[in-house]
Amino acid sequence: MSTSGHISDQNLTRTKSIFRLHTETCNIWSHIIGAALFLGLLLHHVLFDDAPLLQKATFTVYYIGAITCLGMSASFHTLSCHSLYIAKRWAKFDYAGIILLTVASFTPWLQYLYYCHTFLRDLYMCMVALLGTFSLVITLTEEFEKRQYRPLRAGLFIVLGLTGVIPALHYFIMGGVAETWLQVGHCMIFLILVAVFYISGGLIYANRIPERFFPGVFDIWGHSHQILHICVIIAALSCYHGAITLSNERHAGLHPC
Repeated sequence: MSTSGHISDQNLTRTKSIFRLHTETCNIWSHIIGAALFLGLLLHHVLFDDAPLLQKATFTVYYIGAITCLGMSASFHTLSCHSLYIAKRWAKFDYAGIILLTVASFTPWLQYLYYCHTFLRDLYMCMVALLGTFSLVITLTEEFEKRQYRPLRAGLFIVLGLTGVIPALHYFIMGGVAETWLQVGHCMIFLILVAVFYISGGLIYANRIPERFFPGVFDIWGHSHQILHICVIIAALSCYHGAITLSNERHAGLHPC
């Protein structure tokens, strides 16, 4: 059998393993289901929803970011046991997907939060794109993938996500905190939830809770990486719900310029 044929058989074997119960089963399926969910949202929004073209285009960026991130993650957890080379390559894809989702998450929020302030919208979008590019370059370096940089990886993703605090605070300062909260507070609550779940998931992942306290107990269910995956899904859905609510209200004229 040729080398390429042997590798193909190995890949097929790893792919079939998603239907077995093991340490990575929850990690794989949580993000396969998540990717399918956002694919469904994308198809429904673009093909069947009677929504403005701007809204469809803006949220398509977010849907693609979510699908790519979750798909990369599921692929990494499926194929990482193939070999050290494949594990390292797909780990980089996994990290790149996280960064892509984070940057894509800003798109609908900045578009509709700064709906009446196009210069600030474009400025903050450029800022996020630059920070995302920097994070991507750092992430793809060989040094970054070493075990001792596990907390740094989580920290980098958290810092990138927290850059959203700057445009949010700026928007509240411009309009007055109390008045702005009365207008968009019901949407911003979901943005706060996004931060809570991303930060909580990142900290749990970095500190390996709870398996560090109970070795062997959470090998199959309930270990930190699984908790991180669930937090990512909840955060992504919270981001979507808050942003789609805000965009619908903008297009309905509830928040005129």
